[in-house]
Amino acid sequence: MRISITDAKGKELCSGRDPSLLSRNVTDKTGAFASPELDAAKQIWERTGITCWDLSDLPESIELKSADAVKWPVYPGLQKADEKGKSVNLRLFLDRKTALASHKEGVCALFSLYFSKDLKFLKKALKLPNDMKRMADYFGGSAVFEKKMVERIVNNLFFKNIRSKNAFYAHAEAVAPSILYEGRDLLNRVLPVLKAYHETRIALYTLEVAHNTNAAVLQFLDGLRMELSKLVPENFTDLYDAERKKAAVESVYWLIEE
Repeated sequence: MRISITDAKGKELCSGRDPSLLSRNVTDKTGAFASPELDAAKQIWERTGITCWDLSDLPESIELKSADAVKWPVYPGLQKADEKGKSVNLRLFLDRKTALASHKEGVCALFSLYFSKDLKFLKKALKLPNDMKRMADYFGGSAVFEKKMVERIVNNLFFKNIRSKNAFYAHAEAVAPSILYEGRDLLNRVLPVLKAYHETRIALYTLEVAHNTNAAVLQFLDGLRMELSKLVPENFTDLYDAERKKAAVESVYWLIEE
């Protein structure tokens, strides 16, 4: 099947046999990206340097209409301004999925600004015990590992498709008491995984040293190490819920015992 995408007047913009054409942003030289209607809408909707929710309610989409009566939707959404997340922007997007992903990230950044003091306490609460910091070396080091735990809590609580001031502050009030609790709970669930993983890696290393001339044993142990990495991947704090973390500990110990 050949796919052809045209503009409102029937002019072909692109064509081919790849179905991914249907999910791409397509425009001609005078199309929606450069339209005066879109420029006018941007002047009304878009803002930069937002540090608190002082916005009007944001609809999922708005409809633009050109001079020749062609209609198309655009999607308002927040946008994280930079990696430091010190502010967010309000933008109009041409793609719904892109808008939604950006908006959730922007809402998360706005909540992080609102709870900046709480997140400082969270970061302190998620510090690994000194005797376990080296165990995080398998996962990028203690600083990286602690940052991932903070990001897990922040994303779980704040990565939301919230579109009104009332909903924003209602959610803030609802989750405020649970920020530190969620952090401590995550740490308590993660530490046994770190310990089990570390002990298993030490056991594998000890066996490798003891059988360093036996190619068959070394190959078998290398396979176990690969299984261990699959069982507890570097991003397991993001992937696993409470039950899966508990199961991971049991599976890691079972792996080395077998």
